[in-house]
Amino acid sequence: PVATGRRIILVDRPVSVQSSIRVLGKGPLLRDSDRPLSSILNSILGGGTGLGNRLAANLRETHAWTYSPYSYFDANYYKGYFVAAADVRNEVTDSALTELFSEIERMGSEPVAPDELKRNKQSAIGNYLMSVSNPTTTAVRVQSIDFYGLPKDYYQKLVADYESVTPDVVQRLAKIY
Repeated sequence: PVATGRRIILVDRPVSVQSSIRVLGKGPLLRDSDRPLSSILNSILGGGTGLGNRLAANLRETHAWTYSPYSYFDANYYKGYFVAAADVRNEVTDSALTELFSEIERMGSEPVAPDELKRNKQSAIGNYLMSVSNPTTTAVRVQSIDFYGLPKDYYQKLVADYESVTPDVVQRLAKIY
């Protein structure tokens, strides 16, 4: 079923020293044209490695509430989904959740800065080009074309898709997903 509105589920475990925060939402299917573009959105929010993504900058660097917050889009054959996550000290759970929601909402309400977008696009392109040398990754990609019904040139166009992402595209995707 499609979830509507925001719902918070709290499992109280008094013996735990940390809270595991998970924010779940919808995401594009693998065969959706938004799928490759959503990789750039996610890199900026919480999926970038070593680039100071927004969740790490806020929850880790600014507030020192967690070591490695993250986010990702994933999908199976029938459903696409989004996850943002952080493990924080119990006493800052509410504050961390508030900041996490704030960063997610900011993606849709403020245009991403050109230099931030450029860094994340370059990282995504570089990671993809480096992954081509891995035969297992290539085999999985070839299988996914048939299994998920992807266009035959999906991976040939991936770099161009990444390069095509603009601040407007990021904002549009953030509002949808």
